[in-house]
Amino acid sequence: MAKNAAPVSEQSSLFSSLPDFGQPVEIAPGVFWLTLPLPGPPGHINTLLLRESTGWTVIDTGMFTPDTAALWRQVASDVLAGEPVCNVVITHCHPDHIGMAAWFAEEFGAELYMSRSEWLFSQFLLLLPDAEFGKIFRAFYHDCGGSPEFLNYIEQRGNQYSSMVMPVRQGHKRLVDGHYLKLGGTNWRTITASGHSPEMVTLYCSEHELLFAADQILPGISPNISVWPSEPEENPLKEYLTSLQNYSDLPETTRIFPSHGLPFQGVRSRIEALLQHHDERLQRVLDACATPRTAVDVARMMLGRDVELYQMPFTIGEGLAHLNYLIESGEIVKERRADGVLLYRRR
Repeated sequence: MAKNAAPVSEQSSLFSSLPDFGQPVEIAPGVFWLTLPLPGPPGHINTLLLRESTGWTVIDTGMFTPDTAALWRQVASDVLAGEPVCNVVITHCHPDHIGMAAWFAEEFGAELYMSRSEWLFSQFLLLLPDAEFGKIFRAFYHDCGGSPEFLNYIEQRGNQYSSMVMPVRQGHKRLVDGHYLKLGGTNWRTITASGHSPEMVTLYCSEHELLFAADQILPGISPNISVWPSEPEENPLKEYLTSLQNYSDLPETTRIFPSHGLPFQGVRSRIEALLQHHDERLQRVLDACATPRTAVDVARMMLGRDVELYQMPFTIGEGLAHLNYLIESGEIVKERRADGVLLYRRR
């Protein structure tokens, strides 16, 4: 996650701290906020539990780890009181959201709800063998100007996705933008967004004045907007900035429950802060390209610091997202060196 977007003010935060892991907080009748641990930053993910007449609905599941599985077993016993999880709604295919979805299908026979693009992309990632995954990513980051150390690391790491997501072997019930889903006895409108992931689902309930925003609108940080080997010339930043407008008509009193961080209010002011954040990053990238540079160099200059190896894919991907945006707008051009590495320069 990018960490220098303008933070949410204390006045708009709805809570002073996160609840303890696995301890639900009721935020509307029959709707509970639950946090789960993550092994790396930001250290947690927010999920929702909704009481149904025949059991429960879970929105997002956390990463597939022994700690998360143990915590869900505890929640099933202590909170769900032995009642089954009937439905699992997945906002998008990233491991911290979909990781445990298959576990609920196996344990409870839960039905899976998500958008088609997210389901398909998850299946694609799960099926890639380690060796093939490593080769694809090594070639991609070579063209970005990656160091030999980083290229060796990324190839040897293989398909890390499959180690964080329990294989999803079931079909899904498709969620489509603008459709309504009955959850916890109330109607939730599906609002889809792209840029952070292909077709992320967010859910808005007018009765509760509540938006489960997933990773689309976060407090204090911008979601990672990256280019990946599957579509190296895509423009995810344009898609993300366009998708933000899908939320501009929501009431300012809407309570926003993000996937990470504290719930808050003030959707339009938060959108404005995110737009400004990316405007500033685009200017940094333009300035960096006054002379020809690799994507790795541009990303480092955009961020303003070096990062550890495991963070490099997100950093490079974010740099590429801003570069591709500026290529499409005609402000930057790219050319290939004799060694195959791409260079970017201001037009």
